[in-house]
Amino acid sequence: LLEAGFFAVILSRLLGMFLIRWLLFRLMFASGVVKLTSGCPSWWGLEALHWHYQSECIPNPVAWFAHWLPGWFHKFSVACTLLIEIILPLLFVFSHRTIRVFSFYAQVFLQLLIIATGNFNFFNMLTIVLCYSLLKDEDFPNPFS
Repeated sequence: LLEAGFFAVILSRLLGMFLIRWLLFRLMFASGVVKLTSGCPSWWGLEALHWHYQSECIPNPVAWFAHWLPGWFHKFSVACTLLIEIILPLLFVFSHRTIRVFSFYAQVFLQLLIIATGNFNFFNMLTIVLCYSLLKDEDFPNPFS
């Protein structure tokens, strides 16, 4: 949070946006890589979500339902999580609009799913705010045009 606030006050818009995207890249890429380098075989076996919902801090009622989803769905979810956290951040540097917007929606979708199944306080909301650095002004609809 402190680093995001520091980058937000940089007067150069291009440098400020680059640094916020760099922060988002480091956050997401490191979140995925640390899962695979932790030595826990459940991440490599795509089985981590079998235990995640019952062991996360402050699970909510949706987590109970998510815990009982079929095993194949948990494996698919872990694979998608690793894809979104490790591969998609590499696309943050591309200037092509479609790639940036796709990366934005994928990251926000992951954060909303995490919010739906657990409570990590403001972390996921801050991550969503950082994701807005992937968008440019023309990506927002103008209601007055």
